[in-house]
Amino acid sequence: MEENLTKALHDNATLIEPAVLTLYSQAIMKPYMWMVHAPGTVYLNILDLGLFHISLIMHIKGIIANPLLLLSCDPRAYIQAVFDHLPWDNSLTVETVLKMFNSGRLPHLKIILVASF
Repeated sequence: MEENLTKALHDNATLIEPAVLTLYSQAIMKPYMWMVHAPGTVYLNILDLGLFHISLIMHIKGIIANPLLLLSCDPRAYIQAVFDHLPWDNSLTVETVLKMFNSGRLPHLKIILVASF
């Protein structure tokens, strides 16, 4: 079992999926959940969040149109990449994924990221 895990951690194709999930979680899901479950939102329902969801869809379309917003090594890239424009929740994981992408270890990350979004 350890041997299979070691192989998986060194297989670039296998690493793309957790890399995409990491970027999606950091850029979309965590900010979304924080905003929807923020103080004062207890009495909101889905109908109250219509404009909010439109802005979410527009943000996702913006990343699809320009995935380099999310894949940039610029330390201030989060301003446009993250849905709430706040710093990464876990910058170490994002930095690790970006280093792997920029080193050429995840050559298909951009394509799969766009398809996933």
